[in-house]
Amino acid sequence: MWDGYAAMLCARELERPYLITEESDSILTLEISRGDRRRVMQVYRDAQCVIAVSDALKASVDCVAGAPIAHVVPNSVDSAYFHLPPAPRKSRPFVFLAAGDLVPSKRVDLLIRAFAQLHASEPDTRLVIVGRGKESSRLRELAYTYGVHDAIAFTGALDRGDVRQWMWDANALVLPSDFEAFGVALIEALSTGLPVIATRCGGPEEIVTPDLGILIECNDGAALVRSMEEIHRRDFDAVALRSTMISRYGYVEVSKRLCEIYESAATRRQQVA
Repeated sequence: MWDGYAAMLCARELERPYLITEESDSILTLEISRGDRRRVMQVYRDAQCVIAVSDALKASVDCVAGAPIAHVVPNSVDSAYFHLPPAPRKSRPFVFLAAGDLVPSKRVDLLIRAFAQLHASEPDTRLVIVGRGKESSRLRELAYTYGVHDAIAFTGALDRGDVRQWMWDANALVLPSDFEAFGVALIEALSTGLPVIATRCGGPEEIVTPDLGILIECNDGAALVRSMEEIHRRDFDAVALRSTMISRYGYVEVSKRLCEIYESAATRRQQVA
């Protein structure tokens, strides 16, 4: 929020237009104070253009602004970096991957419980959890409580290259969040040919279609188990997954839309001047 507020003040001082790209989960969930909401509304209304990274986020931006002002331009994927693995993925053991901050809203606790249930009937499965956060200790304890600590790897925070390597080594990415403004991990995984499981929590339902993976409702442990069982059985065309990501979220497609918006803002300013 404060970046946008600073941009607004600088724009006034310099007599220049400014544009906002909104990606905040707190805007998506409208979990902001009354004072902050007034400031955000002012930032939105004074901006030359407000860009939201998903339709779900646009609805919240428009709600805060009190008018339908946001344009939707999604996040992009670096498909040149997140490419297909250099060697074919191994099918055994079947590896589920979770990547993100270890905070309550990511619902890694739900994933561990679901994995424990799946692992009881499919012992040749593994779960890799990439990330760090205040939930780390509790999640490790949960893995011990459910007796699956030997089948779960907690990697901690990793650099970009190591995250990509795990996407190459895994067989499915799972993102069971309570809310996501977009879901960059989804498009990165899919760009490597990795199918995904995600919740209908904002951005993911605009990304994940049946040919890319599985969508479930939030906080539905039984559905998560079923989806993990299904994705364990299904075959996905890695090349097709990647091709879809490039066509929808590649740099060429997304930058073209962004350039149109910025060029329009610059043209309007010149006409006013």
